[in-house]
Amino acid sequence: MTFEIAKNGIPKCEIVIGKNSELPERFAALELQKYLERITGGQFSVRGAREKRKSTSNRKLPSIVIGSTSDSRSRKRNEDDSFSITKVREGLVISGNSPRATLFGVYWLIQKLGVSFLVPEFDYYQCLGGAEFVTVNRNLKVPETCFGTHTPAFAWRPKDIGEGASHTKSNILQLIDWIAKMSHNILRCPAQGQGSHSNPHRTSWDKWRDLVTPELRKRGILIQVGQHGYQNYLPSDEYFQDHPEWFGKLNGKRVPMSGSVFCTSNSSALQEFTKNVIGYIKARPEIDIFDLWPPDSVPWCDCSNCVALGSESERHAIVVEAIRSALKKEKLRVKLGILAYVHCTEFPERTPISPEVRLDFCPIYRDYKFELNDVVSDINRAEYWDKLLRWRDGWTGEIVIYEYYMKYRFRSFPIVMPRLIAEEHSTYEKLGIRGLSNYSEPDTWIAYEISHYILAICGWNGTVNSDKEVHHWASIRVGENLSGRLDEAIKLIESNLRGLYSGHFGFHPLCATGQLAIAKSEMRDRVNALKRALAILDEIAKSTSAPGSKAWIEHLKQALYYTVCDFEVQIAWDQNDSRQIAVEKYRKSLAGPQEEFDGVIHYAEAGRRELGTHYDSDELKPHW
Repeated sequence: MTFEIAKNGIPKCEIVIGKNSELPERFAALELQKYLERITGGQFSVRGAREKRKSTSNRKLPSIVIGSTSDSRSRKRNEDDSFSITKVREGLVISGNSPRATLFGVYWLIQKLGVSFLVPEFDYYQCLGGAEFVTVNRNLKVPETCFGTHTPAFAWRPKDIGEGASHTKSNILQLIDWIAKMSHNILRCPAQGQGSHSNPHRTSWDKWRDLVTPELRKRGILIQVGQHGYQNYLPSDEYFQDHPEWFGKLNGKRVPMSGSVFCTSNSSALQEFTKNVIGYIKARPEIDIFDLWPPDSVPWCDCSNCVALGSESERHAIVVEAIRSALKKEKLRVKLGILAYVHCTEFPERTPISPEVRLDFCPIYRDYKFELNDVVSDINRAEYWDKLLRWRDGWTGEIVIYEYYMKYRFRSFPIVMPRLIAEEHSTYEKLGIRGLSNYSEPDTWIAYEISHYILAICGWNGTVNSDKEVHHWASIRVGENLSGRLDEAIKLIESNLRGLYSGHFGFHPLCATGQLAIAKSEMRDRVNALKRALAILDEIAKSTSAPGSKAWIEHLKQALYYTVCDFEVQIAWDQNDSRQIAVEKYRKSLAGPQEEFDGVIHYAEAGRRELGTHYDSDELKPHW
């Protein structure tokens, strides 16, 4: 049982927008029209269910109906992205549990019909073979395997622009377009920039809201705002002089919010904080989910009254429940998000948290050499996995893993981990985790392209075959005949880079003291393996005939080459003559024109292009 779409490039169906359709479904119909025309070369008509056919020649054509076929329907708007593709007497129906789910169903079918949404359509990809790949088929049919109901493994599949170093008005729209095509259903943004990069307010929500809200609503994508931000709602410059008692005490002294979380035992401080949070949310009715997170990594107040409240996790829970109660009182239908991170990873045993709240569990200092639940890794097991299980067993609310598969501490090195991502998604699905979140930085998309791609695939299918998906990605990138060689290079990169980055200051083989964290012999072995990966990429670049793949390979080589040069500096760190030679080689690896590094390196991050090196220009010490 199949459904014929086109024969010899001539359409054999029309596209009909279902009754009571909403904006994402009307958009879905136009997207289906666009891609069917690109695949078949034909011209497909689109009409509303109540509109007459535009010509009598189309009278007998079957229909692809987008959305519900009934006059009335009851659908969950934000809970379930399941959709069905059903063959009926009049044609085909694509209908989701929400308008967004219908759009996801259309994009899912488009991919099954021969389109690959490999990456966002960032401008630099136009010189690298493009971002989307269409297999032309003038005799197109929907195969029987597409029919049925399709449900995502994870309910929540966010992409985060927090700490963004390179987002612009154009590329953030390109990103939004791609996340919908790959069935990500949330865009996350800080209320205020995190402040860890040269432009701390680049990704503040108020900067982007007017631009991105219409595009997100058109696709049904949810808006999640907040993140590390207690300080935004009780700002020190406004309150500290008149109310120092509202702020945290450290070593007997009250300090501004930059140095400590506010005094959560002070009822007046908590009341003012709550009023300001509610005011912020009321002024931004587009927000669907609000992240109520403490300042990033700062200590909590150590006054006797705060200490009596319990651990940092207990005090965070108290603040969360105060805001949740206020939201309910104000009848604001905003989901509240909380954080298990650094000081607050422990489950709050004494302070109940409503299951209406959603948790982000953040294993920020984990070891990427091992899965999070691997007993071999003490930090993964004790610091994170065991605590995650306690949250899961002690609370009925939803848990999302806030992961760092494209961590900023990786310093743009191409630390890809497609197989780890797939393995952990399978584990998390069995555990009942509801989603995974990650960064989405345009400047380094090529360096982490395969990780972004696998992460999107796994969000829908938690038991994905990573080898199969990497092979599919590689065959599109360089052609089927060379896909095995690209996969071989990716395996060398993953196995030799992934395990070097763990913990807080153990994210780099060279410690802050200037000493290697691993033996020189092991570093040399890893560098030699990365050089073998470079040789494979050279071989592919000389052999490939896939459109744009040679230029794309050159960019990936650039990322890997500068990584090798960086490691050679570290190996020669205590040898003055050798170190100077290695440093000059490293600097030259970053000395090309900017377009050579598009998609490879964060230009905006401190010490990158400005100094021409990751190290201090005079003393050549690591920036950290």
